[in-house]
Amino acid sequence: MSDLQLSLLVIGILIVVATYFFNRLQERKYRRKSESAFENDMQDVLLGPQGSASPVDDRVEPQLREPVIGDKDNALEKPVPVADRAPAVLDSEIMFIAEMSRAETFPPDVIRTLLKYLLEFGRRITCLGYREENASWEKLEEAAEPRYIRIKIGLQLADRSGFANESQLALFCDMLQGLAENTGAAIQFPERRIALGNAAELDKFCAEVDISIGLNVIAQEGQTFHGTKLRALSEAAGLKLQDDGAFHCLNEHGDSLFALSCHEAVSFTPEQIKNLSVSGVTFLLDVPRVASGIRVFDQMLACAKQFAASLNGILVDDNRIPLNDSGIEKIRQQLRAVYMAMDRRNISAGSARALRLFS
Repeated sequence: MSDLQLSLLVIGILIVVATYFFNRLQERKYRRKSESAFENDMQDVLLGPQGSASPVDDRVEPQLREPVIGDKDNALEKPVPVADRAPAVLDSEIMFIAEMSRAETFPPDVIRTLLKYLLEFGRRITCLGYREENASWEKLEEAAEPRYIRIKIGLQLADRSGFANESQLALFCDMLQGLAENTGAAIQFPERRIALGNAAELDKFCAEVDISIGLNVIAQEGQTFHGTKLRALSEAAGLKLQDDGAFHCLNEHGDSLFALSCHEAVSFTPEQIKNLSVSGVTFLLDVPRVASGIRVFDQMLACAKQFAASLNGILVDDNRIPLNDSGIEKIRQQLRAVYMAMDRRNISAGSARALRLFS
C-alpha cells in the first residue's frame, strides 16, 4: 500500500468517526429539549388519572353565546363599512376592479381625464366614485360636482365581442397606474394572472350557452306575405315596432322577450311597410337574455302558429323542415339544458349579470 492510499484510508476513518460523534451530540441535544418541553406531568385530555374517566363536574360543555359588540374576537360579526362594499353594478365575478384613493378629493380635471381615457378604451367599463359626506357610491358621469376620495373602475372581462386579453388588461392597468401616480393617489389591482384565466373561462362558457331559437313562417310556393298584413297581425298580437326594424314582444319593464323580423335583408319601417312583400318571417328568442325561457318560448310558438294559420304559411325550423311536436319538444329540452347550466354557473338567464355578458 502506498503512502497516498494509506493517507486516504486514515482520512476516511476520521471522517466516519467524526460524523458518528456529531450525530450522537445532536441526538442528546434534542433529547434534552424534548424532556424540558414535556417535564410537566400532563394528563390525557380524554382520560383521568390511572386511565379512569374524568369526573363529570370537571367538564366544560361548549356554549352558544351572543356576540359581544366591540369585541375584537368577533370582528366577523361587524358590518362591512359602506365605503368598502362593492356596489352591485361592480360585479367582481365578471369584472376586473381597480380602486384609486386619496386623502383629499380628486380634482375635477382628474375625473374628466379618467372618463376620457375610459371612453376611448374600447371595452365595457363601469366607473363609480365614493362621496364621503353622504357615504354613497355613484356613477362618475352622473355627478354634477365630483367630490370623491375613492374611485372604483370595473373592466368587464367578457361580452359578445370576446374577452379581455393580456395586452388589454396591461394597457388598462398602465393607464390607471400612470393617472394615479400623477395625482398622488394610491391604487390597488386584483391579481392579473387570475383575472386573465377567469376571462377566458367565462368567455368559453358564454359561447357554449349563447344560442338563439328561431321559428320561421314561410309562404307557400309562389306566394308572399304583405307588409300591411304582417303589421296588422303583429299589432293584434301585442308586438311593438322598435328602432331596430323588428316587431318585439315586450314585458312590463319594456325589455324584449322575442322579436319578429323579415327573411329578406329589409327592416320593418313605417315608410316601407305599406309596399313590403316578403317570402317569410322569423320569430327569434335570444335565449341567455330572457328569463322564464320555456314560458316565453311557448308564447312565441303560439304567436308563430297564429301567423302561419292567418297567412296560410308553413311553420318550419332553420333548415326549412316543418316543425312537429317532436321537434318542438327537442327545442324545449335544449332550452332546459341551457338554463340549468346558466343557473349552476350563477348567470341566470335574463339576470343583470347575463344582460351584461350577452350584450
